[in-house]
Amino acid sequence: AGVNVTSYPWTTAPTAEGTFWTTNLEEPLKTADQKLGSIIAATALGLDPTNLKGRNQVADLLAGQNEATHLMATIYSEPLALIALDLVKADYDRQQHIKAILNLQNSTTGFWSGGIDITGWALFALAPYKDQPEVKAAIDKAVAALHKNYQEKGFTNNANTMAAMMMPSVAAGAPQRP
Repeated sequence: AGVNVTSYPWTTAPTAEGTFWTTNLEEPLKTADQKLGSIIAATALGLDPTNLKGRNQVADLLAGQNEATHLMATIYSEPLALIALDLVKADYDRQQHIKAILNLQNSTTGFWSGGIDITGWALFALAPYKDQPEVKAAIDKAVAALHKNYQEKGFTNNANTMAAMMMPSVAAGAPQRP
């Protein structure tokens, strides 16, 4: 947070010749998680994910999109795929992707499979689209589920889960305490 990665005094800069980020790949990365992770990290490092490691990581991720479900990854990382593609302003059918993520929400519980963490990431990814009625309804249902969970069980002692619960509140513009 607040670190300029281009001027940080690295022992070996992540973008130095011969590092993971500069060694060419002949084949695409194997999993959607690796592809979307490389897009997010490359963007954070100031690198171009459309020309990273001699490959277009964005095109590689999009090439793996299932034509029937419009999903690119698993429920555990699908929200990150939306975040990664939003970061690079990818040209694809974003609305179908959003709809596919919405379809993964449990209509009874309001959670996405994987519980609180994945629900938090889904809400974080969907927050920019909260003005769309279907997205707003899904967000409202999930927030009610998170609130109910908190009322019944209290806070978790897992920092990652807490972060996953807090991120969507900030992204959705929830009022902040002084």
